[in-house]
Amino acid sequence: MLVFTTMIVMACEELKRSGERVTTTCYILITELEKSTFREDLSELAELTNKLTPKVIASGFYEVNQSLLPTLFSAFVTYLIICIQFNKTTFT
Repeated sequence: MLVFTTMIVMACEELKRSGERVTTTCYILITELEKSTFREDLSELAELTNKLTPKVIASGFYEVNQSLLPTLFSAFVTYLIICIQFNKTTFT
């Protein structure tokens, strides 16, 4: 289950990075195409993609990205330690 969760989090992070790459590419093209008719359109597209960068949000509570992994791992380890402690007290 932990591996599956990690895969989902990494996929969400890649989605966010892809959106950021589109914005960066637009800005690079704006600087390269100084006298093009597409410059204004690229500028509008860059602003739009900057405002609408894709994010995955879980039920409106938190954003699913790489910063979530340490939190999930620490919760898992804490739960595991508690389970081990309960098992030791029931056998003694």
